[in-house]
Amino acid sequence: MPKEAWPVWFERLKLAENLLDQALDRHPALAEAWHYKISLSRYRQLPAEERWRRFNRLIEIDPSHLFGHEEMLVSLLPKWSGSWDEAFRFARERTEACPATNVPLLIMKVHRNFRWESENGETRYYQRPDVASETYDAAEQSFWHDDYETTTLTPILWNHFAFALTHGRYFKQACTLYDAIGNDFVRKQPWQTVERYRNMRDWAREEAADPHYHDE
Repeated sequence: MPKEAWPVWFERLKLAENLLDQALDRHPALAEAWHYKISLSRYRQLPAEERWRRFNRLIEIDPSHLFGHEEMLVSLLPKWSGSWDEAFRFARERTEACPATNVPLLIMKVHRNFRWESENGETRYYQRPDVASETYDAAEQSFWHDDYETTTLTPILWNHFAFALTHGRYFKQACTLYDAIGNDFVRKQPWQTVERYRNMRDWAREEAADPHYHDE
């Protein structure tokens, strides 16, 4: 964004903040408003303490609000004045605090960001034993948990975990997700294209069918 556009940008962010505050004056427990206020705290470059205040208010209202968790995770990344230690700690602590929900997707999101920024986007990153096992454990904490209830957000998790589990060589486990996704629940992320999704699915199925394949 050119520097001359910054004043207009920040003016509009302040306007958005004011509108959210008006909504919260009427409905203080409106979780979506707090979700967007977390986003605005990052865009407006507010102090970390204020970002945490908004996030803590959100989870008082809705402890497993997925998109609010994702916004807080982004605000902890190094590019937003956070650190990888903070981001990974947040993802792990919130995953532990919210079993049988969508929140363990944070594990995938923090690994994905780390892979792109620190590992040059190499998919071999997911084959690291610590990464592969944490990916699998996060799936068990989420949609494979006995108490998990499928929602309209569940396909988001299926897609991300299918991608990572395939690259982590958990082929049979990934195939259960490809079966669930089918052709109706393919999401743009993390595949980018439907063709790539199909190629990954076919690869996982071929590997899982190999008689020499062993579960990780």
